[in-house]
Parts: sequence; structure tokens; C-alpha cells
Amino acid sequence: MSFEKDTLRDVYFVQQEKELLELVDPDTGMLSSRYSQLIPCPICESNRHSVVFIKRGYTFVRCEECELVFVNPQVLPDIVEGAYSGQKGIPASTSTDLWMEILLNEKEAAWRSEYFSSILSFIEKFQPQKSHLLDIGCGVGHFLSIARQNGWQTTGLELSEKGSAHCKKNGLTVFQKTIEEVALSADTFDVVTLLGVLEHMVDPKRTLANAVRVMKPGGVISVVVPNVYSLLAMILREKAVTFDGREHMIFFSADTLQKIFQKVGLEVLHCDTVLTGIHNIMKYMQFFDPYGENQGCHFLPEGIRHFCQPQGQLLLEDWILKNNLGLRLRIFGRRMR
Repeated sequence: MSFEKDTLRDVYFVQQEKELLELVDPDTGMLSSRYSQLIPCPICESNRHSVVFIKRGYTFVRCEECELVFVNPQVLPDIVEGAYSGQKGIPASTSTDLWMEILLNEKEAAWRSEYFSSILSFIEKFQPQKSHLLDIGCGVGHFLSIARQNGWQTTGLELSEKGSAHCKKNGLTVFQKTIEEVALSADTFDVVTLLGVLEHMVDPKRTLANAVRVMKPGGVISVVVPNVYSLLAMILREKAVTFDGREHMIFFSADTLQKIFQKVGLEVLHCDTVLTGIHNIMKYMQFFDPYGENQGCHFLPEGIRHFCQPQGQLLLEDWILKNNLGLRLRIFGRRMR
């Protein structure tokens, strides 16, 4: 079985596509103006942009000033937030609950444990004194649990009712609120994390600025987002599942992520990429569904078939990560005093 089937991602993506199409005007085939609005660039506020591609009626553009890639028109903020929280007079989407089920999947939890432990190790290099940590968009609490086990005093924010309830069941302090809504005092946390969150925000600069507000001067922040210029995204383009339109609306590169850090008063300490997606790339290069069940490299030209072997895979993965072409961008910063 494929990773997508093992973790129930295949079921999630079918449901997500159904929900995305519900916002499309059947007459035009484009995102309905009833459910969307045109926006300026979320980083530099320019209104000058060019179309990168259109997928399922959602338009992906690139700012001609700062080069941020984002969806425009953008789904209305209340619809976006309501789909996660079940608030704003909008029922929580089925896909949100399905995603929480994925996060609880044993195979999913196994790889995320190593993934989150690596992030925490980086944080502790920059902030060795273990004190108060806030995780914004904490899901089912994987990262919070790892941090707590390592001696941190943790707090989380999670809009999903299912996710926040699971966290509380495991004894974690979690609020079902956004960073804008929750009553957190300024200069409170030594560390703030947004791990796979900023790409979901209708106004990522405001979210990041509010995260900085609750950090202590000199505090450390860690952000992880999809890498718009990952090798996989550049090869698959609109076929990459990261490009959906409602869940992921903002697509950062290393350059644009560092620009938004600078805009909100953060010093960049380190930026790299993780995860490679080489198995999906190999499938696509053989004209298979990149997320399907096809395995092996039989149809690849002989000259590159060795990249399917363990040693070849290690070499290719090393090259991808050395050149910051991995699936996820990780950035660590410090609040300027």
C-alpha cells in the first residue's frame, strides 16, 4: 500500500476536493465571488501580480514586487476559520475532522515524532533554558507532548474541536482560539512555534506579528511551511497536493519567508528544508499518479534508475536537502530586543 492509503490521506483528499468544489461557481468554473474576495499581497500589500496557474477554479498568483505566491481571490476569512473551528456560524468541515484522524494514525505519528524532535533540538540550541513554550495550531498535541516530556512548560492553540479535545484529554493546556482571540499577555513565552500553520492563514503577517507580541524579547520562534520551490512542487506544479486553494492559501519560498520575518521584527537564525518526496517524484516521472500505489522504478531510464536503490536514494535526498529543495521550509528566528 502507498503512504497515502496507509495514513488515510487518500480519503482526506477526496473529501477535501468535494468541499473545494462546493465554493466554485458552476457557471464559470471559478471560485465564486459569493465566497471570496480579491486581496493585496499578504506580505508587501502590492496589487501587482501574475497568474502562476489555475487549479479547480482557484487562482494561484505571484506578487510582482516581493514574489510571494498566494491564492487570489482568497476564500473569505469566516469560511476559512469556520471550516476549522465549527464557529462563525459555519459547521466544521468533514475534512478537518479527517485530518485529525490522520494525525492520530500510528504510521503518521511515528514519522512525526522524529520530525518534531528534530525541530525541538534546533530550538534548544538557540534557547537552552527550558521554560514557557506556545504552539499555535497544535493539532492533536504531538509536538506539545514531546516538548513537555523534555521539560518545557507548554500551552497550545488549536481551532479544531476534535484536535483540542484530544489534547485536553492527554492533560495538555490548549485553547480552542486563534492567537488574535486568546487572552495571552505580551512578553510571556520564551518559544513560539507555528508548525504547518502559516500557509493556512488569511493574513499571515498579522498572525506572525501577534505571535511575536506574546514572545519575550530575545525569545525564539520556529515556523514550518510548505516550500513552494521544493523539487517536488516545481516538477508536479498544480498536481502537487499542497496546492489546494482553501486549506493552503500562502506559499512561501526561503526568500519570502525571511522577508515576512524581517517585516515583524524577527532576526533569522537558521533556515533549511526537510523531507524530499522522492518516491512521489519517481512515480510521476514514470507517468503514474504521484500519490498512487504504483511502486518500483521499472520505467525509469537506466541512467537514473539507481536513485531507487537505497544508496542512490540517500545521495539524491542529500542533494535535495543541501540545495534547500525539500518539501518543508523550516525557519528559526529571534525576537529583536
